[in-house]
Amino acid sequence: EAGTRGGGGGIPRRIFDRFSVVLFAGVAAEALVLGSSEGGDHDEAVFRALAPGVQPREAGEGQGKTDPPGTPLSATGAGKGDARIGTNSETSTVGAGGVSGSEAGNARWALSEAYLCLRQQRRALDAVASEIEAGNGLSACVAALEANFTHDLSPKS
Repeated sequence: EAGTRGGGGGIPRRIFDRFSVVLFAGVAAEALVLGSSEGGDHDEAVFRALAPGVQPREAGEGQGKTDPPGTPLSATGAGKGDARIGTNSETSTVGAGGVSGSEAGNARWALSEAYLCLRQQRRALDAVASEIEAGNGLSACVAALEANFTHDLSPKS
């Protein structure tokens, strides 16, 4: 699909937004389950490598209900490789180096989206984590995910 909008090349923004959420899901899962994340350097490097080739956002094209990027959650850390979910966007370590301020905000947005999605699917996340801890393979993880994934995401009263 790259290069189909506006006659230009590059990765369509909406595809990159979706990819970025998946990219940062590991960091978000680690933060959700363990309370902090020590990984993410490779994820950040991939994000930085791809960000310059992304098509600009078209007028009226947003990232969804959490616009603008970077709120309410962000990736913060005390040092290199120490990322956690928090509210202090000033010390973001995810997506900060080598990209524009806008792209750093997009990285924080993607991490926030991943975190919120995994928080909604906590039972499925915990089931997959149990399979990984038990040393089971991908098929067991997929089965645990399918068995525990919540399709009804309507707000609970």
